[in-house]
Amino acid sequence: MNLLFGAQAEAFLVRSADYSMAKIPEGMSDRQAVFAADILSTGLGALERARLRPGQSVCIFAQGPVGLCATAAARHLGAGTIYAVESVPERVALARKLGADVVLDPDTAVDRVLEATRGTGVDVAVEALGTQRTFEACCRVTRMGGTVSSVGVYAKVPRLEMPTDGTFLHRTFVSTLCPAGSERLDALLHLMNRGLDITPLFTHAMPLDRIADAYDLFRHRRDGVVKIAVV
Repeated sequence: MNLLFGAQAEAFLVRSADYSMAKIPEGMSDRQAVFAADILSTGLGALERARLRPGQSVCIFAQGPVGLCATAAARHLGAGTIYAVESVPERVALARKLGADVVLDPDTAVDRVLEATRGTGVDVAVEALGTQRTFEACCRVTRMGGTVSSVGVYAKVPRLEMPTDGTFLHRTFVSTLCPAGSERLDALLHLMNRGLDITPLFTHAMPLDRIADAYDLFRHRRDGVVKIAVV
């Protein structure tokens, strides 16, 4: 794996930059552009892999940074009803701001989606947290012939199991992480130039010499933090 360490520094050398970097369009701020490097590519990728079409319904489980990007991307791509699943008040508010039609509590989300769709389910369900519970919930809310798209990182789940209640039957399962490369970055920057704005995810800004404090704030989810701009 070609990893690049030390990116949170004043300067660093990028190997193979001709294939992994892109020029920021004139007039675009650094705060806008930085999202193209990771979470926007992942959130959008979840919908691309699911082949979401305009007008299709989607349910996105967890409205952390990646889930919020998926919500914003779903709206930008012309999705039909967008259900977001989240309980943290600040993230609930952001989900609505970025395009969710309905925001549901995780404890009742499955029943509420099935009730709203008359038992059919949604066309696409996105798992953006990385737990067995949310994966199974995605299966349960996805219609027959629909798609479950997983971008959650299952770091604490040694083995992901299929549900045994039949909700895995006749569904398509896809996954991705973060599509990268110069062409991908150019495409994402172009999308943002056309109005896909996810800068509301920045809830805090901290200087580089306080990066340890920034990580501590994010790790413990204090003060309604979602994303921190390192300035």
